[in-house]
Amino acid sequence: MALEAQGLCVAYGGRKAVEGLSLGIRGGEILALVGPNGSGKTSLLKALAGVLPAAGGGVFLDARPLASYRRRELARRIGLVAQVHPPLEDLLVAELVGYGRFSREGAGPPGARGRKVIAAALRAVGLEAFAGRELARLSGGERQRAWIAMALAQEPDFLLLDEPTTHLDLAAQLELLALLKELRDQRGLGIGIVLHDLNQAAALADRMALLSGGHLLASGPPREVMRESLLSASFGVAGRVFDAGGKPHFAPERSLRHNGEAGRPIAPSGKESP
Repeated sequence: MALEAQGLCVAYGGRKAVEGLSLGIRGGEILALVGPNGSGKTSLLKALAGVLPAAGGGVFLDARPLASYRRRELARRIGLVAQVHPPLEDLLVAELVGYGRFSREGAGPPGARGRKVIAAALRAVGLEAFAGRELARLSGGERQRAWIAMALAQEPDFLLLDEPTTHLDLAAQLELLALLKELRDQRGLGIGIVLHDLNQAAALADRMALLSGGHLLASGPPREVMRESLLSASFGVAGRVFDAGGKPHFAPERSLRHNGEAGRPIAPSGKESP
């Protein structure tokens, strides 16, 4: 299984948010998208989910153009957990998760198989005991898990998440990232995730993709991407990369944006490393 962008361009009102980018997510791996604000991470994620159309190049799911899939057909393969959720505070957790069955069962109450899938999704995220609770009564971390459960109820092959740790306390962040590893290992999901925290991304991901100005600056295992020169070029900060428990860790030291110390720009690769 593979979800791939090939020479992808995404535009908003004539401005290119992603330009000539080639990158893929394979089944059973976690790919973390990182980069400064405005680098194109969310635009890329939405294009991979089929929410934003390609202005050039394309996105392919198992070598078939994403644009050729019907909406419900695509929802059976790709689950998207957006950064901002609609206000559904009075909804019960089980009802929210049940919405994930629409692509497979249509409108109306889920059938016997659907109910089993919903129960399994709630178990997977640790919310089985919260099925009858209103969303408004959940903590931030629990609520995020409920939305992930809804995506799992679609029975997708790929799960895409846009900054799912935003507004969560540290414990909830770590619990959510541990959950994603479990979903990769136990379900073989291909997971694409936008993260602002470089060190969380390096600890979580099998591969990282560093974006800058809508271009792919580098991609590969965390050790290949977490390099001081690359991070300086992308984020405009000086710092040190060191080993922390077998994973690369970046400690920023100072901004280079306004003092003329920023190093030479690094040319974007346009495609991921082999």
